[in-house]
Amino acid sequence: MDLQQNSDLRLKLNKTNDENNHHDIYCFECHHVGQLITGCDSCPRVYHSKCLGLSLLPEKHWICPECEVNQTTPLQRHSINELNRMLKYALDRLKSHPQAKHFIQSMDEIPDYLDYIIHPIDLVSIEKNINLKRYCSTDAFIGDIKWIVHNNQSKLTNIARTFLKITRHEMTEIELCSECYLRSTQVVSTDWFTKPCSIPHTLCWAKMKGYQPWPAKVLRIINDEVDVRFFGQHDRARIPLHNCFVLSKEYPGSEKKKFNSNFEASLIQLQIHIDQLKSLYGHFTYAPLRTSLSKTKPFTFVSIIDGRS
Repeated sequence: MDLQQNSDLRLKLNKTNDENNHHDIYCFECHHVGQLITGCDSCPRVYHSKCLGLSLLPEKHWICPECEVNQTTPLQRHSINELNRMLKYALDRLKSHPQAKHFIQSMDEIPDYLDYIIHPIDLVSIEKNINLKRYCSTDAFIGDIKWIVHNNQSKLTNIARTFLKITRHEMTEIELCSECYLRSTQVVSTDWFTKPCSIPHTLCWAKMKGYQPWPAKVLRIINDEVDVRFFGQHDRARIPLHNCFVLSKEYPGSEKKKFNSNFEASLIQLQIHIDQLKSLYGHFTYAPLRTSLSKTKPFTFVSIIDGRS
């Protein structure tokens, strides 16, 4: 981190001996100074009332939005050990970024850094938190990356925002299906996608604009869009609900467009996945041709797997 330049650009903190009044002077939302509301009771964050959309000042004892999110239920179905193991992979992807070196530099190199930064944090300290299993949710991990963005008021700000974007993507991947996420990080070969999850994904034919219907796993349904990951190259996309059909044995598109090497590779992966489902559950039932997905009962009624134990 370009600590010297960063401290040159920031105002010095108004520190007191009162441990209960140890707050930042920069709004955590817009990252500027100004007339700030009362700080959070649980952390050093402060905000402008306008940045929170508040017309009235909050009550004396106030919890900021970040802390409210962090106090929610941790990631379900997984232990703290499993969560922090996945976070380690996400951090490794951040550290592999060409500009990661700017956020690994020790903050101790500038003696007065704490006079300017209320909550110093970098990728090294985040890795220590992971090793100590301090993260109980993906939101808590995102919160620390947000501090990196907040602490930078220099040419590194845009890089820090890129890190935040990458982090949000990684955390979404974990939340959509942590089993798929772990397999994608642990397995070098491409067969990780063919292995069934403990709760099998609904399979579908999904048609992107300009492309033929392609086999895919359903990750979630939001409003009138289906979040899918395709067999083959494993790309993710949001597809309109009306362009998705539960997987049928018959192809729902034009047979004339069906045959090309990439499509054939995706069908091979799909068949391997189906064979593994048959091995696990004893049976596999295709949907009738052009059976529509429904947004009212995603993930359950569209299941095409019989004989679950």
